[in-house]
Amino acid sequence: NDADVAGFEQDAVRQDQAVTTDPQSGSLWALNAINAASAWGISTGSSKVVVAVIDTGVDYTHTDLSANIWTNASEIAGNGRDDDGNGFTDDLHGYNFVSETGNAMDDNGHGTHVAGTIGAVGNNGVGVTGVDWSVSLMSLKFMSNSGAGYLSDAIEAINYATMMRSHYGVNVRVANCSWGGVGFSSAMQTAIQAANDAGILVVVAAGNSASNNDASPQYPANYDSPNVISVAASTQTGQLASFSNYGATTVDIAAPGVSIYSTLPGNRYAYYSGTSMAAPQVSGVAALCWAVNPNATVAQVKAAILQGADPLAALTGKVASGGTLDAYNTLKLLPASQTSSPTLATLTAPASIKAGTTLTLSASGITTGTGVTTQVLFYRDANNNGQWDANDVLVASTSSLANGTATVNLSTSGMATGAYRYFAKAVDSLSRSSAMATATVNVLAADDFGNTAATAGAIAVPGSTNGKLEVTGDVDWFKFDATAGKKYTFATQLGTLRDSVLYLYGADGKKLLASNDDYGRSAASQIVWTAPSSGTYYVAVAGYGNKLSGTYVLSTQVSGSTGLQAKAAAAGLLEASRLASLPATRAAYLLDAAWASLASLTEDGLGREWSELEASVDSAWSQDAASTLHDEAFAQQQRATMPGGRGDSLGLWHARLLLSLGDRFDDLGSQGIGGESSGFATPGDGDSADTALLADARPPWDPLSQDAVDALFGGTGA
Repeated sequence: NDADVAGFEQDAVRQDQAVTTDPQSGSLWALNAINAASAWGISTGSSKVVVAVIDTGVDYTHTDLSANIWTNASEIAGNGRDDDGNGFTDDLHGYNFVSETGNAMDDNGHGTHVAGTIGAVGNNGVGVTGVDWSVSLMSLKFMSNSGAGYLSDAIEAINYATMMRSHYGVNVRVANCSWGGVGFSSAMQTAIQAANDAGILVVVAAGNSASNNDASPQYPANYDSPNVISVAASTQTGQLASFSNYGATTVDIAAPGVSIYSTLPGNRYAYYSGTSMAAPQVSGVAALCWAVNPNATVAQVKAAILQGADPLAALTGKVASGGTLDAYNTLKLLPASQTSSPTLATLTAPASIKAGTTLTLSASGITTGTGVTTQVLFYRDANNNGQWDANDVLVASTSSLANGTATVNLSTSGMATGAYRYFAKAVDSLSRSSAMATATVNVLAADDFGNTAATAGAIAVPGSTNGKLEVTGDVDWFKFDATAGKKYTFATQLGTLRDSVLYLYGADGKKLLASNDDYGRSAASQIVWTAPSSGTYYVAVAGYGNKLSGTYVLSTQVSGSTGLQAKAAAAGLLEASRLASLPATRAAYLLDAAWASLASLTEDGLGREWSELEASVDSAWSQDAASTLHDEAFAQQQRATMPGGRGDSLGLWHARLLLSLGDRFDDLGSQGIGGESSGFATPGDGDSADTALLADARPPWDPLSQDAVDALFGGTGA
C-alpha cells in the first residue's frame, strides 16, 4: 500500500557458474578460438573503458591485473569518508556489498579468474593475456567466499555501476555477471533495464545445468532486456560443452568455456570451466568494441557481437546466433566511430564577493562525448577583452565530477576591487574540449567588520563607529564590555544604507537578547538595554531582510557611571570625601546629574554656583529623579558651549535647577530608597514632581523658555 514501493519479493541465493578445476596443457587456446590476435591488429583496448566484474571480488593486487584495475579518482583511500558523495565510503576500486565496505578483494577466486579472462594485462611478460590488454576492471563483490550471494546484493552492484556511469562520469560500458539461478525477479529486471538506459551492456552466463533455458528459465540469462547477452560454453572442438545450458531463443551466443586458464588471488593461475568462463570472453570483446568506437550504442555492440559469430553446425538450434564468438569479425562489423566533444553548459559564480573570502566557481551540465571527460579547466580573463585567449590565466582544474558538475574554490586575498571574468571548459581523454562557458564576478573591498561573533570588532562605549555593509547579506558584528546595572543605548544613523536592523547578543554570541528594525518613524534602529551582569556582549548591524547594502554610523551611549572621585573632580566638588556617607547608587546619580548640568554651561560665571550643590551633598536625593536627568542629559551628549543667544535663558534654568536640588536634599536617615521626600513647596509631590522638574525642565510653575531646554538637551528649538 506504500506508493513509494514499486514491488517486493523474497530474496534468493545466486551461485557462481564455475565447475571443478581441470588442469590441462595449452593455457590460452580460447584466444585463438575467438580470433583475438587478428582483433588486436585493430585495437588492444583502452583503459578509458570500464568493465564491472559483478562477482566474488577481484584481487586488485595481482601482478597480472593491478595495472588494469579501475580506481575511483574522486575517492581518498582508507580515510573512512565518502569523498565523492556517492553514498559509498572508500570505494576506491569498487565495493563489497556483502560486508558493505570499500574492500572488494576476492576471497574465493571466481571473480579474479573472470577478471583475468576479460583484461589480464597484455604484452607485459607476466602470466596470461586477457581478451582486452588495456581495460579498467571495477570490482563489485556480492558473493562471499563460498561463491554464493544474495540477489539483493547483486541488484545493488548493478545499480552502483549504473549510478557511477550516469552521475559520476565513470565510463562503465560492460557488466559481467557470471552467475545465475532459477526464479524471476522484477527488481533485478528493473536494475538491468536501468543499466540499458544508461548505456551498459550486461553479459551473463547461460548456466551449467545442461538444460534448455527456453523451457527452464535461468536468471539473469533469461531477462529479455535488450542489453543482455546470454552466453553458452563451447569446447576446443567447437561443440557445446556438456554442462552448458542452451536455448534457441534465450541463449545468444557460445564462447570458449572449458579449461580456461586465468588468474587467481595471490598471483596464482588455474584452469576453470563453466559458462562463467565463457561470459568474460564476450565481455572482453565488448570492451574492445568501445575502445574502437566510444560512441557506439549498446544495440550496435550487441549486434556486432552476434552477427560476427562463427557459425557452427553443433550450435545450430542451440544458441540464437548459431555460432561462437569471433572478436575480429565483431570489430569489423562495428560502425565507424564518429567523434564528438564533451559539453559544458554553464559556469556559475556569485554576482559579487568581498576580497579575502573564498570564491566558488561551479561548472555544470558536463556530458561525455567520444572520450571520457577527464578534467575541467578554469581560467581568468587576464586582458579583460571578454573572451578566452592564450593570454588568459589557468587558475584551477579538477578531475572530480559529480552529477555532471565540477566545482573549485579560489582565494580572493589581495585582489583589487572590480569586475573579473572567468571561463571554464571540459576536456576528454582524446584531448577534445567543450565550448567555453563564462561568468562574471564583482570583487568588492574587503569586509570592514567581521561577520560572526568570533570575528567581531571591539568598539568603545560611549562612542560612534562608521561602518558599511559591502554586499547584500553582509552583517557587521561588534563586541563591547558592559557593566552590570548600567543602561546602554545602541543606535544607527543611516548613510547609503536605506534600512537597518540591530541585534544584541549575549556573552556566547548566540543568544539573542534584543533586536530592533525601525525606531519611531525612521528606518534607523535603536536598542536600549540594561546589562544584567558584567562581561562582553555583542551587537550586530544588518540590512533589512539581508537584502540591502550601504554605509551607516553605529553610536553607543551608556548611563549610570560609577567613577565617583573622577566625576567629583570633573564637576568641581572639592570635598568629594563627604560622599562616603551616601549610598553608592544615589551618590553616583547625584554626581552624574551635577556633571551633566555643568557640562552644558558656558564659562560666564555660572559655574561658581557649585557651592550651592556642595552645601547640600550630605543629604540623599531621589534616585529616580536624578537618574532621569542623568540619562536624558548624557543621551544627548551635551555640548561644552552653547549657541549664541541662549546664555541668559540657560542661566535662569540652571538657577532654578540648583534651587530645586537644594530643596529636595533631605536627611539620609529619614527616607528610604525611592521614597517620597518633603520640602518641595510646588504643585505635585514625590518623585513624579522631581521627574517633571529635572527631566522635562518645564514644571508648570516655571515658564522657562524653550531655548533653555533646547540648549541643555540638544533640541532644535522647534
